Amino acid sequence: MTTNMITNIMTILYILSISNESINNRTLQKGTVISQIDDDDRYQIYKYLNYVNLSDNTDSDLNVSFELIPFEEENMYLISGKFCIAEDGSINVTIITNVHTTLDKEDIPIMKPTVNLVGKTMNYAQLSEMGYILQIQVKPYLSKDQFTPFLINLMHSLNGRFKNALTKTKKNSTIHITGIFFFVEKELYCEILEFQFVSTKVETDNTISVPWKLKTNSNAEATSSSPKSPIG
Repeated sequence: MTTNMITNIMTILYILSISNESINNRTLQKGTVISQIDDDDRYQIYKYLNYVNLSDNTDSDLNVSFELIPFEEENMYLISGKFCIAEDGSINVTIITNVHTTLDKEDIPIMKPTVNLVGKTMNYAQLSEMGYILQIQVKPYLSKDQFTPFLINLMHSLNGRFKNALTKTKKNSTIHITGIFFFVEKELYCEILEFQFVSTKVETDNTISVPWKLKTNSNAEATSSSPKSPIG
């Protein structure tokens, strides 16, 4: 059984379409958005889910800072969310945070997505003309219908600061990556910004004495030193 892994994305999106559906006293917004990814006016298509509360309730206890805001068509938002790749090359994203930007649609910025990934390496790092390439598999969970694993090729320059870590990476290692995400000929790539191994080993510092343990030990010593009754 494959463990679900972190696949988070952050980018600026322009809203093309919205449909609203009521679910459990909240509103689920669905639709299509795009982001500009280079100077040639190329764009990436996303299909999104945005769970929001569209009521006009002004109770300050309910208006918490992390409440998602509803999308509006022909507006731009800086978003973060969980993502997976659809068969048609679009990106499915479930919104976690969103912030409205006041830019005009003619001024949409060029922004390749930044991603945070936890995945397992499929092999050892390989040398190529572009530098080191390390393929990982990630398995997101967006919904019961969107949990298919997919492969991402990690890229790093030959003299980059993570060269030693990459060359020491073994097959089936679990790693955490932050990087710039993009497509090349329908394959997924991520240019590494941060790289670290994920360890499940927990080290205990035996030099630390916690106060509640000292109290427990004192009570235990006091009990054991008390004289026992001769009546058994």
